[in-house]
Amino acid sequence: MDGLDLYRQNLLSFIKMIGGFGDLLELHSGTTAAFSGTPYADENWALFPTEISAEDVETVKEFFATYEVPFIVPHNPGTGRIFLKALENGGFAVQSHYTAMQVYNPREKKLKQMPSPEPSPNVPKKEAEKEDSYGDVVKIENERQFFEWCEAMWRGFSTEGVLTQGYYELLQYLFNREENEFYALTIGVEIIGTAMLHKTQLGRGLYYFSVVPEQRGQGNAKRLLEGIIKHTDCAKQQKLVLLATEEGRGFYESQGFEIINDIPVRMLCSSDGGGQLSEE
Repeated sequence: MDGLDLYRQNLLSFIKMIGGFGDLLELHSGTTAAFSGTPYADENWALFPTEISAEDVETVKEFFATYEVPFIVPHNPGTGRIFLKALENGGFAVQSHYTAMQVYNPREKKLKQMPSPEPSPNVPKKEAEKEDSYGDVVKIENERQFFEWCEAMWRGFSTEGVLTQGYYELLQYLFNREENEFYALTIGVEIIGTAMLHKTQLGRGLYYFSVVPEQRGQGNAKRLLEGIIKHTDCAKQQKLVLLATEEGRGFYESQGFEIINDIPVRMLCSSDGGGQLSEE
């Protein structure tokens, strides 16, 4: 399976999982829409096949109108211009540009690029191993850790007040799904970075990757990503895929990720996108 197929498979699996919490629309054509139970555009998704019909576009609009929430429509690579007209005629316009990206055996790739550091001559072997440790990245295993993870993730993505109960319940649903793994970057007992891996048969997708604002610009995103790779079999034979924002694309490229495809993201022109979560 190539990177584009894996990206499509993982994103579709993630969208269907989100719809399992709120509401899910699946049409015979392959069109899928998921209401997350929250009012945030970036958590409500519609994914169309490469051949889009005007009828499906209207059905999706009616689905979300029932809940009165904004939603996003990521471009499906391979969709012809004639089919994109169905979206444009339905009132959808490009609001942002994301990038589907992948990395294969990322830890080994980086080790090949950079020579292994020699331990300091005056540092005992165990201390040298500790210096190269990824112990600051932990897998979230219990409810107390999970609640702190949610608060940190909210701070990493949102400038709005405190974590809402509805959003916490969505994240709790995701936490209890066996195909998901939650990771955190810590300083002492404080969680300063978050990530979720969504597993499908041939790889993983990276979601909710964030660092709290006051800890940015200090290499913490790199530490978090490397720690996740160290802790999982992403360091072995599986690809890791993600959908990067315009702001995040450069960081992932610097960490060895390759571009699969540009993904324009559309929203209804009449929607102001109020309340949507967006990475700064």
